[in-house]
Amino acid sequence: MPETIRVLIVDDHQVLAEGLRALIATSSDLEVVGLAHSAAAGLSEAQTARPDVILLDHHLPDRAGVDIIPELKQLLPDTAVIVLTSEDSDDVLARAFEAGAAGYLLKTKAAGQVIDAIRDAAGGEMLVSEGVLSRLLRQQRTRGIRDAKAAPQLTDRELEVLRQIASGLGTRAIAQELGLTVSTVRTYVQIVLRKLDAHSRLQAVMRAHDRGLL
Repeated sequence: MPETIRVLIVDDHQVLAEGLRALIATSSDLEVVGLAHSAAAGLSEAQTARPDVILLDHHLPDRAGVDIIPELKQLLPDTAVIVLTSEDSDDVLARAFEAGAAGYLLKTKAAGQVIDAIRDAAGGEMLVSEGVLSRLLRQQRTRGIRDAKAAPQLTDRELEVLRQIASGLGTRAIAQELGLTVSTVRTYVQIVLRKLDAHSRLQAVMRAHDRGLL
């Protein structure tokens, strides 16, 4: 995780965006490096500012927020995207994570939860509860999504780490559970993501379920 986490806010509600900026400014380890009020401006600002984390609203005036996540991930594959929205929809939730979002937060969340989510996302953690994961997998089955790619070959240790991720454990908890160092767990996580061609831990879990690995 970087010493100072650089955050880009993409939200068409100017008052809310300024409020988020003020909230983030209260944390010494976070820095807002840009504000954008449309999808086009968000893509442009992301390329210029190169943030560690993007807070992305779904309802934008020119395009839906989740529709630009693939472009954001193509521009900045290591940047974590958190969808921060008032839209509590299984369909939008599924689309966000299929596209590689690291998290999906409702705007009703407390300020402290938003700050914690930014830090967790910057550290590569999976921002999803067991209940939300169940919703995602159910939606995936309902929509009949199938991944034509064959399941990759994972070592026993890689499968262990993948199962721990799927159970909702973070990096430090996995390290403790498996008797590994935190840096070793992070290495295994990156290997698993690469083998599953996933942009986030959650996307990896969804693909692993679809390919019969979990």
